[in-house]
Amino acid sequence: VEAKNAETANVLLAQKPAGTPDADVNLYSHSVKFLGADGHPSDQQLPVHTTAVYILVFSNCGDFSGGQISGSVIVKNAYGFLPGNEYHKMPFYGWLS
Repeated sequence: VEAKNAETANVLLAQKPAGTPDADVNLYSHSVKFLGADGHPSDQQLPVHTTAVYILVFSNCGDFSGGQISGSVIVKNAYGFLPGNEYHKMPFYGWLS
C-alpha cells in the first residue's frame, strides 16, 4: 500500500474476472494472527468445495521476521483420502480388499 502497488492492505491480489467472488475461482485466503508468548496456536480448517489441484502458499507481507510455520496439511475428498488421479482404480482396490 505504501509503495502504491495496492489500494487496500491485507488483501490478496489475483487475476480473475471483475466482480467474481474468490470462492468461484477456487481461491481461498486466510490471515493468521500471531499469538503472544503465552498463547497457543489453534488448528485452522478451510472448506474446499471443488475437487481440483490446489497450491498452498505462505506469504509474509509485513516486516515480521520471527515467525515459524509448522504443522501438516490433510486433504480429504468425497471419496476419502484417495487421490483424484487414482479414482479410476477404485474397483480394483475394492477387489483387492
